[in-house]
Amino acid sequence: MPPCAPCVRLGLVQRASLVAAVIALGSSALCAQLPPDGAASAPIFREDLGRSYLRLERALAQARGLPAALRSRVNRLFDRASMSLYGRWKSRAVELIDQAWLLVTANSPGAAGERPGDQQQYLQTLRAAVAVRAEPEPFLLRFDRAGASRGPTPQLRLRLLRPWTDNADAAVPVQLRIQMQGRVLLQQPCVVRSDRVEPAVVSLQGLTPFAGRARILLTGGALREPVEIGVLQASRRSLEQVQQRTLATLAAVAARQRTSGRPLPKGLSLAASICRSRARLLTDTPSPDVTAHFLLDLAQLAREVEQEAQAVEAGRNPYRLREGDLWLELPVRGAVIPARLYASPKAVHTHPAPLIIALHGAGGDESLFMEGYGAGRLRDLAREKGFLLLTPRTNPFLEGSRQALDDMLDALEQLYAVDRQRVYVMGHSLGAGVAATLARTASDKVAACVCFAGGGGWAGLTAAPGSIAPTRVFAGALDPIIPARGTLAAAQDAHKRGLPVEWTMLPAAGHTLFVGRVLDEAVDWLLQRRLGPSSDAASAR
Repeated sequence: MPPCAPCVRLGLVQRASLVAAVIALGSSALCAQLPPDGAASAPIFREDLGRSYLRLERALAQARGLPAALRSRVNRLFDRASMSLYGRWKSRAVELIDQAWLLVTANSPGAAGERPGDQQQYLQTLRAAVAVRAEPEPFLLRFDRAGASRGPTPQLRLRLLRPWTDNADAAVPVQLRIQMQGRVLLQQPCVVRSDRVEPAVVSLQGLTPFAGRARILLTGGALREPVEIGVLQASRRSLEQVQQRTLATLAAVAARQRTSGRPLPKGLSLAASICRSRARLLTDTPSPDVTAHFLLDLAQLAREVEQEAQAVEAGRNPYRLREGDLWLELPVRGAVIPARLYASPKAVHTHPAPLIIALHGAGGDESLFMEGYGAGRLRDLAREKGFLLLTPRTNPFLEGSRQALDDMLDALEQLYAVDRQRVYVMGHSLGAGVAATLARTASDKVAACVCFAGGGGWAGLTAAPGSIAPTRVFAGALDPIIPARGTLAAAQDAHKRGLPVEWTMLPAAGHTLFVGRVLDEAVDWLLQRRLGPSSDAASAR
């Protein structure tokens, strides 16, 4: 994440690159208010940030009727965490997100318990549990056909991310559990003390052999549900060897085509490119700083990639009308954009199907709309309502966003029947700036646009038909990163000049956490619109 830079009012920004600077960097004044990182017992990785954030989003998705004052406090904590990241204080960011989660959890039904002291004991155990991280050594286990681990005896190192109590005598008994799809692979007791976890190292010699992605949990004691503290990947073969064989197969296909003098058909060329990008995700040394390495089941991905390469070798496109969630890279402007693509059975069998392209905020990646905002609510809506969902990396759109959109649509149409009258864009923060740019520069392709905590670029536009795709702006009244007053002032000005821009101010909401709450409303608003004259007049709400 880049360091902070002076803030510019978003409604006056015209170029996407400037939008990126404003949204991604915030203001130096905001960052200057933050305290420096406290002493942490372990370095902070992307996996730690992701786990804390997803835990909070899931808690909020399950919470019902949180009081406005509490919701405001949770939003403020999370926004302080975001500003800590802009200042590169990662340990502070994780701590603030965990504080927000504890607030939500403490006010959830049943948190008080049945006996005096139950809630205090429960919250102390939660506070201790979320301060623990499990570090597998190695991160990817290898088992032979007999089920024995290869190489040195694998182990699990348990560390504290931060001090969690001032009581030097504190000791919280819990159970360490490694679990895969409900199957317990290993379980043993441990104790979280004020300055360490006992045992600090757990041998995995007795681990039940498995292949796939297992969750490392703390459970038992006063915990009422497990708390995830890590993931463990395992395979019965080298994933890098699978990668090398796959890439060799695809290279041989390309060589045969060159020898024959006939290029690969367009759809098959795209399939080979996608298969290569998926094979490159395979590794024997996964990193906690690479999102795919801790979210994906790498052993399952290896099986899929092998089958996909065989299909390409046989002259078939394995991604054509494929159902499910696909990690891939799409060719855009001579390069590739990492993305995730979700196609429900309903979308696959709808000819043509509407498409929503969702663009994440600064510091995020292609998984943020699939897993984060609203605990993956947008993917649920894609399944329920039957639209195709594409969540690309936002940064490549910052320059030449229209060309990027054209290339992306061209690639998608080789896989699915896309309804060109119903292509929509939405984005949060940095992604909102890019979405607003697309609504302006590609209004002949984008049927409608939703901006969360951002937008702009409407100054100087005339109200001529087709000058801008219908746009809906959502802003949090408490947003300290892109203050709502600037965003809404720009939206109101655009509306007064006859542009189809609507807006909604959300009380007790900050910069990010409101997105999941309004996704249903935003998607319904988008799906009601299509390219061409609209009978719906833009209106403020």
